[in-house]
Amino acid sequence: MWERPQPVHDRTIHAILRHSVDVWTVAFGFQQVGYVSAGEANQGPDYEKLQASQARVGYPSDLYQGTDARNFLKKIWADFKTDGIDAVLHEKVSGYAGTRQAIAGLTQKCRDHGVRIFSGVEVLGYDTTGDRVSRLRTNHGDIDCDAVVLGLGAPFLLRFNAPSAPRPRPRELRREFGLRPPRPESGASTDDVGRG
Repeated sequence: MWERPQPVHDRTIHAILRHSVDVWTVAFGFQQVGYVSAGEANQGPDYEKLQASQARVGYPSDLYQGTDARNFLKKIWADFKTDGIDAVLHEKVSGYAGTRQAIAGLTQKCRDHGVRIFSGVEVLGYDTTGDRVSRLRTNHGDIDCDAVVLGLGAPFLLRFNAPSAPRPRPRELRREFGLRPPRPESGASTDDVGRG
């Protein structure tokens, strides 16, 4: 059991979650164990909105409030301290997937859609054409490309994806990841890329 900081009410995210459960169950070793979120009385209206949003997209969950909430928790965990808990949401189909199974499943899904994955390759730099990356320079040679996906991880995304955060500029990305500037023969100078 883990607790999200705040219930998420957005219908769009619930539709994505519902679809994700279907995909993960088939391809990624998903273990359906359920999810329980417990809150105080002042969170009751939020939990009601959350449960209604989930129901609209066919994501089954049960909402318990007041004494029913505490009784539900005691039924599944007899020694659980329920003081101050007045709202419980039980998401029946939530769960987790093991890291290796998830990575293997994601890798296969990418390959099924024509993605080529280069393991153990270090990106040393890149070339641009106009304002787009057109070639990656790696420790195994150059790779021409139409698009580049940066798998930067949550800390990076949190830092640059917040609504108030500035969009990262190529110069900042180069500094962050130790990339060299584009080659002059690619048509873009270091100054051109740094303005992006």
